Amino acid sequence: MAEPFLGRARRLAERQLASIGQTFFVYDPWVGLVSIVVLAVATPRLAIAGTLASVLARLTAQRLGASRAFLDTGLAELNGWFLGLACATFFAVGPGLAVSLLLGGPLVAALSIVMYRVLATWDVPLVIGPYVPAFWLLWSALLTFPWTQAAALPLVPAAPASPFLLVLLGGLRGVGQIFFLPDAAVGVALAVAA
Repeated sequence: MAEPFLGRARRLAERQLASIGQTFFVYDPWVGLVSIVVLAVATPRLAIAGTLASVLARLTAQRLGASRAFLDTGLAELNGWFLGLACATFFAVGPGLAVSLLLGGPLVAALSIVMYRVLATWDVPLVIGPYVPAFWLLWSALLTFPWTQAAALPLVPAAPASPFLLVLLGGLRGVGQIFFLPDAAVGVALAVAA
């Protein structure tokens, strides 16, 4: 009896991780796992928020009766991942962040389903578009409450004098910025993961 449960749990975890791996346009659970681990080391808040919103988005998409074709794309989870990263970046730790994640996962799943259906009529692929309006709605609504605070954004170090280092570090920070963290070391780790 334990084997079927463990096998099902493993398949669910692999699907979730592979969906997150699509950040690098690869549906691979190892890429997703290494990405989460890199973030967990650099900024655990981002890793936890992204993973939580991603799981909530998948559960919501299933409950809303999304088509098997849509669920198999992993786009609900991927949009949930990016929404969680955005929330953890821009909302300070506290009730505002918690509420944004709990509302955001289901919201981004619903927007993903709707946008998928609309765009499918024109054969336009859906990638990570839905997380942007979902985050905008959460940000606009939740900052009106006194229990929600904006987070201090990460600081980018001063630019080096060397043009070569400027380009190199700027590129690596850009890779880190994919996960809302403009850090060259994170960029190197994520590039290796990809």
